[in-house]
Amino acid sequence: YNADGSNAYTEFVVKVAAKTSTHIYHGSGSSNGYTLNESVSPFIDLKVGNTYRFTQSDATNSSHQIRLYYDAAKTTLYSTGVTYNGTAGSSGAYTQLVVSETTPNILYYQCVNHALMGSRIDIDSSAYVGASFLSTTGTAVTFASTNFAIAQAVALG
Repeated sequence: YNADGSNAYTEFVVKVAAKTSTHIYHGSGSSNGYTLNESVSPFIDLKVGNTYRFTQSDATNSSHQIRLYYDAAKTTLYSTGVTYNGTAGSSGAYTQLVVSETTPNILYYQCVNHALMGSRIDIDSSAYVGASFLSTTGTAVTFASTNFAIAQAVALG
């Protein structure tokens, strides 16, 4: 499952609780929010090549299935590499994401039925898209790697 070749996944144990002032969307949407591994709806940082499982076996998850979206308002569902198993709040229930180089850099984990219970997911992409900078003469200069581009940008001032 993971980039290191291990047949494993990273698990987030999900529970639902009343939002506190530490929740990013406190005062908006549902009065409930998710906790992941006992942290209140944290921003999470995922790596390309790894598998992540949001386990929702705890009874507090009943009617709060996690889905992944392109935006916090749940306008567009993200489904590539996503697996749903069981019913949230029941034994064995989970949402799983396999992160690939085509996974968007930003996603949101939210409840399928209620607004703003979750938070943001950042994907550390290993795919190089390209970087261009302007030279002192105003000409666009494209570099072969991110590290080289950053070094050159510093050198160009």
